Amino acid sequence: MSSAIQLLIRDHSALKAGFSKVKSAKNMGQRIKALENLTNRITVHSSVETNLFHPALQKINPNLALIAEASHKRLQKEIDELKKIAPIDPSFATKFDGLEIQVQKHAETFEKGIFPVLSKELNGQDLEKMGEIYSKLHSITSTRPDMVSEFQSISLLPFVNQLRGEPLAL
Repeated sequence: MSSAIQLLIRDHSALKAGFSKVKSAKNMGQRIKALENLTNRITVHSSVETNLFHPALQKINPNLALIAEASHKRLQKEIDELKKIAPIDPSFATKFDGLEIQVQKHAETFEKGIFPVLSKELNGQDLEKMGEIYSKLHSITSTRPDMVSEFQSISLLPFVNQLRGEPLAL
């Protein structure tokens, strides 16, 4: 079993690699499919990270929670703007590069700033349990991208409270 942080670091690496897949696509059809897969994966990643980790982070360090939330909003804004541009449009490359930079900044912010705080404040068992939940949710939304919008409205705060030993409040 992997801790939630290990899974997120792996996911950040996979997201970064997704940009290479888009850039190396041999034709427009492959490029569009690779781009769609990448943007869906970023959205899934952001949804799971937001719903699973932000409530815990809010309790541990509200300032870092605000930074995390802003990072996810920037990612979604970049995706939304990119989706409005046809891949053959001259401005597409600039927007695509902007999204790539935001993903890199996001990964760095989390891996160097947020994950160390979570590692310090949450015990190994909590991180393992969060990793279990993360894996399940990521699996569901990865195989069913249509579930992402449904999932974005679900709060995992009761599960986070339970992990922290607090009563499950519904």
